[in-house]
Amino acid sequence: MQIIYLLPFLFASIAGGVVCLLIPRLRGYVLAATVVPIGFAICSIVGVLFTILAAEYFGIDDTLGFNGNGNLAVAASIYVLSGLIGAVLVVTVAKRAQRWMAKMR
Repeated sequence: MQIIYLLPFLFASIAGGVVCLLIPRLRGYVLAATVVPIGFAICSIVGVLFTILAAEYFGIDDTLGFNGNGNLAVAASIYVLSGLIGAVLVVTVAKRAQRWMAKMR
C-alpha cells in the first residue's frame, strides 16, 4: 500500500530531477527538485497520522471530525499543511547539503 502512495511522488521526483539536469540554468536545483516530492509525501502522511493520534489522546477527535463521517476539509488541510512544512524543511536541508558539497570541491 505504501508503494502505491509513493509512486506518484517518486515519478514527480524523477521528472523534476531530469528537467533540472536538461536545462542548464536549473542544474543548481537538481538535489532540491529530487528530494522535495518525497519529503512532502512522507511528512504529509506522518503529519496526518500524528494529528489523528494527538486528537484522540486529547479527546478532540470528535471536534475535528476524525470519528464517524470525518471532515474532509480538516483532513485535507492537515495533509497539505504538514506536507508543505516538510517540503520547506527538506529544501532547507538540501540547500545546506549543496553548499557543503560545493565547498568540498
